[in-house]
Amino acid sequence: MKTIDEYCDIAISRNGLRSDRDLAKRVGCSPAVPSQWRTRRSWPADHIMIRLAQLAGIDEAEALMDLAIWRTSEEARPVYERLLKMVTKSAMGVLFAYSLTSGHTNIAYASTTASEGPTAEVTQFGSDCIL
Repeated sequence: MKTIDEYCDIAISRNGLRSDRDLAKRVGCSPAVPSQWRTRRSWPADHIMIRLAQLAGIDEAEALMDLAIWRTSEEARPVYERLLKMVTKSAMGVLFAYSLTSGHTNIAYASTTASEGPTAEVTQFGSDCIL
């Protein structure tokens, strides 16, 4: 799980922005709002979180799960964290199954973003990799 600070910092760095104020303009919120996120006084709306994830190059589904974890009560947080791990494992399982059925000898994990389409960010593991 990433923090809101990581999402903001990655989005700023990846897009050549100079500040949280620039980030606010890009995601469509008022300039003071990212500071409220960083101090945990408020959290992004779902549609803003999706845009922030796109700017950071992070999967939107993962971002919404992180947002749910940040917003939730202490009692529910472990359940959301377990759910996030299950989703991540399922995604890796799908990639592994695809590699077996497609005849590829390597497992590749590629990320995509809605703003840029498929990227060339690929990490390959040997065919003897156990997930």
